[in-house]
Amino acid sequence: MPFVGSVAPLHVAPLSPAPPPTDLPDGKLVRLLALHEGIPVRHAAPLVVVPPDANVPALVLKLGARAGLDPHPQDAAAFATLDPRVAAPVATILVAVDRAWDLTDAAFAKLTPADRATLLALAQEGRYHDPQFLRLDALVDKAALVDAAILLLDAVEGAAIPALQQAIAAGAWPPAGAWDPVGVLRLGSTGNDTESTDRIVQIDPSGDDTYLNNAGGTTILERVSPPKPGYQVALSLDFGGNDRYDNLAYPSQGSGAFGVGVLEDLAGEDEYRCDMYCEGASNNGVGVLRDYGGDDSYDAGDRAIGFGGGIGVARDDAGNDSYLVSGEAGGNSARLGSVGLLWDQAGTDSYRGRFDDVEIYGFSSNGGDGWLVDEGPETDVYALPHDPLPHACNDCKWRAGISSAIDNRPHGIGLDHHGSLGDLLTEAYLN
Repeated sequence: MPFVGSVAPLHVAPLSPAPPPTDLPDGKLVRLLALHEGIPVRHAAPLVVVPPDANVPALVLKLGARAGLDPHPQDAAAFATLDPRVAAPVATILVAVDRAWDLTDAAFAKLTPADRATLLALAQEGRYHDPQFLRLDALVDKAALVDAAILLLDAVEGAAIPALQQAIAAGAWPPAGAWDPVGVLRLGSTGNDTESTDRIVQIDPSGDDTYLNNAGGTTILERVSPPKPGYQVALSLDFGGNDRYDNLAYPSQGSGAFGVGVLEDLAGEDEYRCDMYCEGASNNGVGVLRDYGGDDSYDAGDRAIGFGGGIGVARDDAGNDSYLVSGEAGGNSARLGSVGLLWDQAGTDSYRGRFDDVEIYGFSSNGGDGWLVDEGPETDVYALPHDPLPHACNDCKWRAGISSAIDNRPHGIGLDHHGSLGDLLTEAYLN
């Protein structure tokens, strides 16, 4: 049995060591991935400037109306008494979401609603070579989509997260939390919460929380009847606790379908479970899931955990993590001009498949780039259900995928303590 996601393991001489890019911001990472795919993004995202008269209740009402939620002033009343140390970074996030939404609107401006529905259906069926798909896909302004993601990520990581961390440490966070009833913004409590309402933005300071909602996933593809409003931008932040993310609708958990979805979990031993287009996946959009630490588990079906139908990133910075997937998942891409990345930076990890399916973990098809990068020095395990013994891997490399018609070679690659993400990106981020 070959390596998971491989045609054969290739053991070759180690590449030149590079410093671990633990501080590489996600906005810069998305920009580098986009440039690698030939998407002409800006060199820097435009700054998010909060108007002097902006306030959280008004911004909540604006986003609610934009999403078709029909909010009323009383729906945002809970945010009127926020401590300024909380209100300021929350307002920054809401303004960033609104501006990113402008860019996603621009990205699809040339498509009619019928065009978008057709493009969505063809993508879900995997008909990436269909002439109709190619015609409609060419009308999407992918640079605008990437700019939307960079703008949101830079505002969140560069400004909002540090300010919110200070506010939480200073005791400025409302202990009981605050939220609206329609689905725009939820500020969780300092205790253990369970959330089942889909949100455009949710932020939680601490506690062992359970997320049964979209958790930073755009909602345009959800399998619900009647359909819910389409959130083209979604963000989920959790600052601490051992959390559980569980949602079999899609997309969810930091995934972007026809938009931008982001989930960032900063601490704790977390569990992620989902079905499709989830856990840092994308479908004509940008999806980012980043977990900063803890021993985490990821359980997903098809087109998940760093799947690129656009730009999809699943990033885990530290801890002994376990991954279980089926179908095209785990650093996988299935279309030309897209990239899916699963990047695990440390820990003794396990990568498993439910079925004897080699189209997982660093696998590519249709000319897309599918990458698994495990940069930790520990020996990791890769296994399919009927392997006689698990494969142990350290300092190894493999290539897998269906050869592209462009250059007659696969674009899937797995690196386990053999080089780094920087090697794949020509180490541009180190300059």
